Amino acid sequence: MKDKYNKIDRRGFIKTVGAAGLSSAFAAETVGFAGREGKSATGQVNVAEKEKKPKIQRENLTHSVTVLNGDVNGVVINKNNRRLIIYGHPQDVTTKADSLLLTHCRRDLLWAAKSIIENGAKTYVPAKELDHFIKTDSFWNDFSRLRYGDYNQQTTKYPAKPLNVRHTLQGGDIFNWQDLEFQVINTPGYTRGAISYICQIDGKKIAFTGDLIYGDGELFDLYSLQDKITDLKIRGYHGFAGRMAELIKSVQVIKSHKPDIIVPSRGPVIRNPESAINKLTDRLQRLYSNYLSTTAYRHYTGIGKQISLAKRVQLNGATIDWMPLAVTRNDKPSWLKHVSNSVLITSKNGSAFLIDCGLKKAYRALQDNKGIFSHKDIEGIFITHYHDDHTHFIPELVEKYNCPVYAVTERLEDVLNNPQAYRLPAMTYKPIHNITVVPNKHKMQWNEFSFTFYNFPGQTIYHTAVLVESKNDKVFFIGDAFSPSGMDDYCLQNRNIIQDNAGYLFCIDFLRKMPPDVWLVNQHIHKLFRFRPEQLDFMEQKLRERKTILAELSPWEDINYFIDEYWARIYPYGSEVQQGQSCEFAIVIMNHQNENCTYRVKPNVSSTGLSVSPSHKDLTLSAKQEGLVTFSLSTSHSLDAGLHVITADIIYNDKNLHEWCEGIIQVK
Repeated sequence: MKDKYNKIDRRGFIKTVGAAGLSSAFAAETVGFAGREGKSATGQVNVAEKEKKPKIQRENLTHSVTVLNGDVNGVVINKNNRRLIIYGHPQDVTTKADSLLLTHCRRDLLWAAKSIIENGAKTYVPAKELDHFIKTDSFWNDFSRLRYGDYNQQTTKYPAKPLNVRHTLQGGDIFNWQDLEFQVINTPGYTRGAISYICQIDGKKIAFTGDLIYGDGELFDLYSLQDKITDLKIRGYHGFAGRMAELIKSVQVIKSHKPDIIVPSRGPVIRNPESAINKLTDRLQRLYSNYLSTTAYRHYTGIGKQISLAKRVQLNGATIDWMPLAVTRNDKPSWLKHVSNSVLITSKNGSAFLIDCGLKKAYRALQDNKGIFSHKDIEGIFITHYHDDHTHFIPELVEKYNCPVYAVTERLEDVLNNPQAYRLPAMTYKPIHNITVVPNKHKMQWNEFSFTFYNFPGQTIYHTAVLVESKNDKVFFIGDAFSPSGMDDYCLQNRNIIQDNAGYLFCIDFLRKMPPDVWLVNQHIHKLFRFRPEQLDFMEQKLRERKTILAELSPWEDINYFIDEYWARIYPYGSEVQQGQSCEFAIVIMNHQNENCTYRVKPNVSSTGLSVSPSHKDLTLSAKQEGLVTFSLSTSHSLDAGLHVITADIIYNDKNLHEWCEGIIQVK
């Protein structure tokens, strides 16, 4: 992707983009990925002639309560010729109601409520999430800056524009409508400030729980639970499904009220709430126990904090099947110098080769050129992955030493060269230019060392590694992929795909094939380590068990939709355009299924003065492949300068995912 973009400002917006530049980063170099624009499994562009019509199933729960089961479950309650709606209406945009009750703020649900709000319904929202409804302009303006170095890992499925709501409810409140009394309960978990409603209607006790539970013990997705764990001083990046504990407590509170029926915001009506809640709780606990057994985080925190994490989800830490720690080596080869999470490989002639540099301590050591990081010159830099603690100071070093930067695959190069084009954890805003892209398994001789570069998609989907061999030692630099206690998969937004020949299953199989005398280096760990064959088997077994548990929890066709927030995304994420001009963007989709699938993609604009052409495109992808379709975004001269949000609907199989992914456009 070299030289395809003009200069990028610090806020991270691509100023211009050409159509030719949008698809070249998606060549089939990464395991499990391929795709060019609009290509189907047979190589043809497949554009459907007719729009899919939403399928609405009407279910009368009681004399007064009707559920319209569609992309969102619209609940309509009629009393005395008056109407109350919960969640929204999945089909009729002209619907009017006295009141509208919402349980949480999610853009992919609120599309069904917008017209009801605009038609004058008195709308009640969770008090703790009011700002998400009414201050979205402030959120998006702040987020355009704060998305770099982001370790909070909160979902961005907020409304593109503010909604006109003023009334709030919170746990303990009673909401009265007609002769009905709705008990309001705080039920955080799927979102931080969610609430639920319980009401006795026509002799039935009905709970309206939003996305707290889906179907018979399932959950709509797992990644929305990622969060900080304040009492254990764990930030969001390290908080694997961090709100799981709150969600388990919330569903148990719902169970204690003994409802006859649960109507969630999505999915089937739940007619055996106790059984469904017990299944969900059991599955979540088994998933968390499985995760803890092989987490790399145990190495950094000690087992005590991991046991505390287990207790939060009502697990006994003593029952967890902890993986035995890897063998470690205290001494290092004399040529391996380690400061912070940067490694300097030093040659006998005094020159050096650097692996990663994103933290100030290592950068200053290189600048001072003293102590263990002293060197005659830096002749090359290798980047294991895009996280800012591994990349932030690379541009300064390249400018000073005028040395090549090596990256494996054009996909990683694009993330490094165009960070503004992505919404991923812990990114730097600084682009790294003039990257030398080497193919997987590329070999290179540097002085007395032999380097072999590998794609190694473990900790992140865009992750690589390098094997360095000297006369006496073989050391495999694996970025952050593993620690002596297991896998670095505690951030769901890193896109840890679980499938054969991808993600950690690929990495584990790769390590099995390495020579037995190879030592591993995690950039954050100063001891070398290596796994025994039985430990590699243990991790694989746990991952395969995790697949089974995730399949029980997930309502999706493949578990990777359930854990991969960015399987559909707008590219570039951040763009800049002048008033009256146009730019191009793409929707990138990963088909996680084991069969071909056609996706209809429909962009949405949030502001008058923005328009997209064409209105939609279809993309047919082979199994486990990634591809994209491009669109043109036009702006009028009257469009207000500033930040605007575009979203996209993704339609496939029986799903219509409204406003599913977003991009931000800075209009000058």
